[in-house]
Amino acid sequence: MVEITRTNGQAGIDWSRITIIIDGNTEGDRTCGHSNSSYGCAIYSGAGLTSTATGLNWGPGETISIKETSSLQNGEQGMLQVKILIDGTVIFGQDLIIS
Repeated sequence: MVEITRTNGQAGIDWSRITIIIDGNTEGDRTCGHSNSSYGCAIYSGAGLTSTATGLNWGPGETISIKETSSLQNGEQGMLQVKILIDGTVIFGQDLIIS
């Protein structure tokens, strides 16, 4: 569904400090889990068709894949919003057009 590469920093950030929220047009906000599937989405290490679990930290230069585990968006075209928070502060927010 979405691939994100961390491009800044020198040290890994512990996943307990990171929250990734996906908002599609069917269910509202869903928090994605890194260690197991949460309702709606899950986070994996790597790009493409991966099912590799993330490590304890999100390292600089590391790409993660966020995948749907249930329908977050329906229809032929819609909006998907992705937010990344560290310690509760939004550090990234992006609206994506799904077609």
